[in-house]
Amino acid sequence: MALPSQTATLIAAGIAAIASLLSLFLNSRLVARREKRQQVWQLELKRITELEELAGRVTETFCAYYPIEKLEVEAALLLPQLEVGAGRFRRYKEITQAIRDIHNAAGRVLDDRRHHEIDRESKHDLESSFQKLLKSCDAIIKDRRA
Repeated sequence: MALPSQTATLIAAGIAAIASLLSLFLNSRLVARREKRQQVWQLELKRITELEELAGRVTETFCAYYPIEKLEVEAALLLPQLEVGAGRFRRYKEITQAIRDIHNAAGRVLDDRRHHEIDRESKHDLESSFQKLLKSCDAIIKDRRA
């Protein structure tokens, strides 16, 4: 009778070992997936932060009282970066639209300055577009943390 008892013990130990290995395998896969999602989110958060900084630079540069020559040089550097940003954030419609609005308003400020027109309205639109971008970025960040 000892033989069936030993067999049952061995079978139970084998089942426990298989269950333990299966648990370790599933747990490691879940941890790997979670880490990958966290890495992707960290990259996305970095991209959003860089976009906010670029949009802030554009807004500050175009709302400042630089001579037109300096503004044109800065526009040649900053506006193409902003155009690329619209493509990089196409998955977020609100952000993409806000980038387009900032680009458009900055172009209008530059045009007003070139033609010696009052640029108060276009600067106001630029500031509003920048605030819209910040709200859109904050909404994305809030949704991900929830």
